[in-house]
Amino acid sequence: MASKSAKWSKDMSLAIDNSGGTLTDISTYVNSQSFDAAITIFDVTGMSDTDPDFANGLSNRSIPISGIVNSTTSGIFKPLQGGTTVRKQWEFGINSSNFLNGSCLPESVNFSGSPDTLETFSCTLRVCGAVNETTVTLVS
Repeated sequence: MASKSAKWSKDMSLAIDNSGGTLTDISTYVNSQSFDAAITIFDVTGMSDTDPDFANGLSNRSIPISGIVNSTTSGIFKPLQGGTTVRKQWEFGINSSNFLNGSCLPESVNFSGSPDTLETFSCTLRVCGAVNETTVTLVS
């Protein structure tokens, strides 16, 4: 049985800056999001050690998302298909009182659809630099 204090995915949110640089909440149009961190692990075991030893390296973080195409999401992601050197600002809401934010570059952008379906988009945002954690959203 789930804990009564468990968080629901409905508490998650996502915002990314639009073409004008304003952080825009696109949670309504996103149907899948995750915050992934792959941390490099170095083997620092010495030749005379009898047990292995390890040290953390850098964290390679990404935010894969997907959702429904409309004028808001198309306006944000379609211009990114050609690539950009401009970092986008993002905010990832883990729940209603825990938010991560920082900057990113789009690693991949995809639009897809088929007859009698909604058009969808997907994008992987590659996190650049530090990740900040707050208890209050930055979206106004």
